[in-house]
Amino acid sequence: MADEPEINKKVEILRALLRTKDQFDDLIEKDVVDSFTDEDKEFMEEFKKIYQIGTKQLKKFINKIDKEGKDISIESIQYYKSLLFTGPLAADALAIARPSGKIKKFFKKNSDIFGTNGNLARSDTTVPLFKDAGVAFNHTVLDNNKTPVFINNLISKATSSTSGVVNSTSIHLCDIDNTLPFIDKKQKERKENEQEDGNDSEPHGCYGVADVEFFKVVDEISNDIFDKVKEFLEEEDWEVYRFLRLVNYYDSEYNKAASFRAPVDRKLNYMSRSYTEEGIEEIEIKDVDVPTDLIGNQYDSEVRREFEFKIVGEEDKIFKLNTVEGQLGSGEEVKEEPISD
Repeated sequence: MADEPEINKKVEILRALLRTKDQFDDLIEKDVVDSFTDEDKEFMEEFKKIYQIGTKQLKKFINKIDKEGKDISIESIQYYKSLLFTGPLAADALAIARPSGKIKKFFKKNSDIFGTNGNLARSDTTVPLFKDAGVAFNHTVLDNNKTPVFINNLISKATSSTSGVVNSTSIHLCDIDNTLPFIDKKQKERKENEQEDGNDSEPHGCYGVADVEFFKVVDEISNDIFDKVKEFLEEEDWEVYRFLRLVNYYDSEYNKAASFRAPVDRKLNYMSRSYTEEGIEEIEIKDVDVPTDLIGNQYDSEVRREFEFKIVGEEDKIFKLNTVEGQLGSGEEVKEEPISD
């Protein structure tokens, strides 16, 4: 498994191209074949057998993930799980993956909200009111990890502007407010304390004091919280948790998937029949590489669409074969008829 969670959609491409591992290795162009591991191909072949064989194969496939899931990406495992748990055999899949006894590896109930209290993100209540005391995060860590960069930047900018307004209008709470000569609120010391360890360790009469101590406590126990999450999930499902928590479809650092128009060369076998001068029939099996799309149909390129068929005569007829007119073969303009009078 990868050190960092990553999205590349390769498992979806493999699903379109592969019927069996041997077929894939023999008939698909080498560059495409080499981009997948043997384990990737074996898992996909076993997955595709499920809806042909039934629950026996389903159990075999889930057990394969349990024992060998570490050999493929977490993205692939999540892809298979999403199909199994929403497909026609969903009830059987859940019963096999999560029996009453020990749950299969990679199949524990999981969520990116586990360990939320360990997130080191300062809220408004933990940031002092006075100027230059810092700016709150004001965006949950989980949402931040699932949001486009420009949205996160807008939230940060809005938070910074709002903090400036609040700090300016609250200056009396930490600079002016006092009850001298009766009680000295020690506002100078209060500001110094809030910048360090907080000002709530002793009684005071100050208004708007930030709960700095809470953030300090979270900072101290954060690692312990996530250690508990890892202990609960165990190693395999911890990797699933990291994927759910960190991956961001809007971040090119994690999302490496890209779409482009390109053919895939497939090897097609055909029978060639010929005759010698003596009239003896000779049959030979040959192969040819044909550019196709992912599904296996002939690749519909821009060049192919411009192909023309010309019939020479007193008046040449030219047919663009990839048009309605060309397919009809009339060479005449299609008569326009109104849909209604």
